[in-house]
Amino acid sequence: MIDDQLKLLHQLFLQLGVTAILAAILFGVYFLIAHKRAKRVPVSFFAVFVGTLVVYIILILDESLLPVLQAIDLPESASHGLKFTAYLGTTFFFIKAADLLLVEDYLITTKGFYIPDLLRLMFMIAG
Repeated sequence: MIDDQLKLLHQLFLQLGVTAILAAILFGVYFLIAHKRAKRVPVSFFAVFVGTLVVYIILILDESLLPVLQAIDLPESASHGLKFTAYLGTTFFFIKAADLLLVEDYLITTKGFYIPDLLRLMFMIAG
């Protein structure tokens, strides 16, 4: 019984650690891109980053089978909503990074194309 709980606790810490490491890597890459471009990281990025990380942690704690964490049992509809929110947050990071690297750094700065901000925003929303 205790051995099973230790395995579940190990699995929980492993999932939380991997999530934190991936989040730190993603944040670091985005921060380096912004630093390379000599521009500040927008406040909205920090808000979405922290919110998405919190949602992932809640989902991991909800899906844990540890008896101590059974009180965090979310309704199925809330769990689906949080999973969708986490998906949207993660997608935002990848689309924003692609926008910075491909559109702003390559097409606008290097090639000299003019792409209106409204068109870039429409592409991000469509993504």
